[in-house]
Amino acid sequence: MSAAPRQDGSGRSGRAARRLAGPALVLLGGALGAAYTWRTWPDPIVDFGRDLYLAWRVLEGEALYRDLGHFNGPLSVYLNAAWMGLAGVGMLQVVLLNALVWVGIALLLHAWAVRVSDRATAAVVGLVFATISSFLQLVPVANYNFLTPYAHEMTHGLALSLAALAALARARERGGLRWVGFAGAAFGAIFLTKAEVFLAAAAGVGLGLSLLLRDRARTGGRRSAGRVALLFAASAASPIALAWAALAARTSSGADAARAVVGAFAYVSEREVHALDFYRRITGLADPIANLAAMRDGSLLVLAAVAGAVALAHLLARGPVPTRLAAVLALVGGGAGAWLGIGPDRLLFAGRPLPIVAAAIAVGLAVAWVRIGPAHPGRAQIERARIERALAFAVFALALLAKMLVNSRTFHYGFALAAPAAALTVTALLGWLPHVAAPTPQMRLTVRAALLGVIVAVSAAHLEVGARRQATRTEPIGAGPDRFFADRPSARLIAGIERVVREELAPDATLAVLPQGAMVSYLLRRRNPTGFVQVLPPEVIMFGEENLIAAFEARPPDAIVWIEMDLSSLGAGQIGEGFATDFRAWIETHYRRERPILGDPRRPAWLMLPATRS
Repeated sequence: MSAAPRQDGSGRSGRAARRLAGPALVLLGGALGAAYTWRTWPDPIVDFGRDLYLAWRVLEGEALYRDLGHFNGPLSVYLNAAWMGLAGVGMLQVVLLNALVWVGIALLLHAWAVRVSDRATAAVVGLVFATISSFLQLVPVANYNFLTPYAHEMTHGLALSLAALAALARARERGGLRWVGFAGAAFGAIFLTKAEVFLAAAAGVGLGLSLLLRDRARTGGRRSAGRVALLFAASAASPIALAWAALAARTSSGADAARAVVGAFAYVSEREVHALDFYRRITGLADPIANLAAMRDGSLLVLAAVAGAVALAHLLARGPVPTRLAAVLALVGGGAGAWLGIGPDRLLFAGRPLPIVAAAIAVGLAVAWVRIGPAHPGRAQIERARIERALAFAVFALALLAKMLVNSRTFHYGFALAAPAAALTVTALLGWLPHVAAPTPQMRLTVRAALLGVIVAVSAAHLEVGARRQATRTEPIGAGPDRFFADRPSARLIAGIERVVREELAPDATLAVLPQGAMVSYLLRRRNPTGFVQVLPPEVIMFGEENLIAAFEARPPDAIVWIEMDLSSLGAGQIGEGFATDFRAWIETHYRRERPILGDPRRPAWLMLPATRS
């Protein structure tokens, strides 16, 4: 009798080990990725420094939207400021918080894949996310990673969206109003992040909620469904109401607080911003014909990979090849075929067909859901729940790609926008397709191995580019928790700015860095009194050039660092060349160039002081 408990305990331990193996492997992959890219994540001039600066200034008592210009929702800035208040002001402290957000996203993606497929597939989903999306620098400008994102609203919104979808699925499968309340609160918080994330979440969460309300109406009647809808709505309204109350206390104006809560939605319909060449290239609408052709070609390559995997499985099944050997041959064959046949350069653009693939998967799931019909308790009910969970996720993943409508990719904005669609695609290829395309367990394993080889090749192509980018980021910038590494010209530019500012300005002198460079202001702990930390075409359109000039007139900085940057990607030259001409005229009237700042021949810079200064 004493042996039975040991066997049960051993069985429980084995099951627990299997449950934890996948998440542990994913987290290990993330830890290795973070270690390999250690402190090379941010760009010294562009984007991420803006979020650091805004959080620091909020912590110092300034109010978003009143004292600080901002075009996204308030959640991320105030969350980072609160975290700085607890952990201390420093880039590494914010990176630690972002690492926790990454862990949440990785585990949510893994848990979703486990629920809709199997543990092996879920582990690959998590590892692909850690490899392709999370830490690598795949474009010249950094910041497109989860540790120093170009906009925290994107990564926070993604985490909240996945949490809301998971909570709704749990409410459908297990009941319990607490999951409905959690999903509603997460959904309301997404409203306070970024418009495109909220709209995508509205599609996926809306579908999940409608499925839940249908189930409740069927089992408990309309009154039960009404209680669920009311709880979700009240929970969603709660974070929005709390944000309004907090901002109203800061701004002393309910109307201003309401405009602040709306955040990015105030600019969603701003046609001039969407017409900028930068955003037209992001969506692919600058050259839709070429981009549609690239999507078509990418989709054909996906079909070719699937057909090749199935054909290889049939070929190996005809001979006396052991199952494991067949799987190894398929893995090597799939990887080598993709690397040599497609090439690493094209594999880097494996995200091109994601909108078509995600749409096809969503349609397939919808068809399967209709065919299975109303499910009674038993296996059919479990299968229907899996399909519904997958379908809501697929709708969200597809909607999140809208910003890259016909120019989808896994890098740049795609590090976050394409992550759910990539997880969906990997799950479909490894977890679902083999059961449809292969009649025997041996052939299914061979198909999975061949497609896994292709996925490994895609990941290797991303790692190869990331390693090349990594090799250029060797020069230190900043000190202590703010220390990071960048390319030599950028590091020399920052060092030159620090030296000139230290020599020319008093310790408490204010500073504006134009057209962008809030990272410099943050590293030097220099306040920009105007509240406009960037003067780029989108900001000038959204905030208004007259308001920009008025802010500089009312609170002129003691000095300006003027960096001549190439803004051609935004459809403009320097400030005053295609945009902000009146603002440049105002600057040249009221400031003079005092000292050149050497270091980066690509970006000449000057220290500018007030023209009236003796």
